Amino acid sequence: MLMRSNIMKSMLLLLGSTLTFAACNNSGNNTNNTSDSVKAKLQEAGQKVENAANTVGEKIKTAADTIADKARNAFNNNPDSAFVVKATVSNEKELKILEAGVEKGTNKALKSDAKKMIADHKKLRAALKSFGASKNYTLPNENEIENGDITTINNNHQLGNDWDNAWTNQLITDHKNDIDDFEKAHDKVKGPALSKLITNTLPTLHMHLDMMNKLQSDLPK
Repeated sequence: MLMRSNIMKSMLLLLGSTLTFAACNNSGNNTNNTSDSVKAKLQEAGQKVENAANTVGEKIKTAADTIADKARNAFNNNPDSAFVVKATVSNEKELKILEAGVEKGTNKALKSDAKKMIADHKKLRAALKSFGASKNYTLPNENEIENGDITTINNNHQLGNDWDNAWTNQLITDHKNDIDDFEKAHDKVKGPALSKLITNTLPTLHMHLDMMNKLQSDLPK
C-alpha cells in the first residue's frame, strides 16, 4: 500500500513536471510571438516616422523655394524696396563689425578709422530709414540683424595683429560688395530720391574702401 502510494506520488510529480515543461514551452512560444509582433510594429512605426520626416523635408524645401521665388519676384517687381532692404541689412552688419573694431582692435589707426566709418554708416542708416518710411516699406529691425563674420573673426583669430588684419580684410570685402550692389542698383531703381541716395552714398563707400586698403598695407603682419 505504501509502495502504491509512492508510485502514485511519483506519477503525479512526473505529470506535474510534464505540464510545467509544456507550459514553459508555450510561454516561450508566446514570448517569441509577442517579440516578433512588437518588432514588426516598431519597424512599421519607424517607417512611418521616416516617411513623415521625408514629407516634412519636402515641404520645407518647397517653402524655401517659394520664398526664394518671391524674393526674386519682389526685386523684379519693385527693385526700390528690394534694394533698401538689402542695403539696410548690409549696413547694420557692417556697423556691428565697426563697433567690434572700436572695442577689440589693438591698432590706433584701426580704432580711429572705425569711429569715422561708424558715423558715416549711421548717417546711411538714417537715410535708408527715412526713405523706407516715406514709401511705407517694412525694414528689418537693426537689433535683430546678426553678423556671422565678426563671430568667425572672434573665434578664429587672437586679439592683436592677427585679429586686426582679419577685421580689415573683412571690411575690404564688405565695401567692395557694397559698391557693386549700389552701382548695379543705380540703374535699376525707379525712384529719383533713391537714385540720389545711391549717388550720394557711393563716394563715401569708395572712401571707406580706400581707407581700409591703406590700413591693410600699414598693419603689422
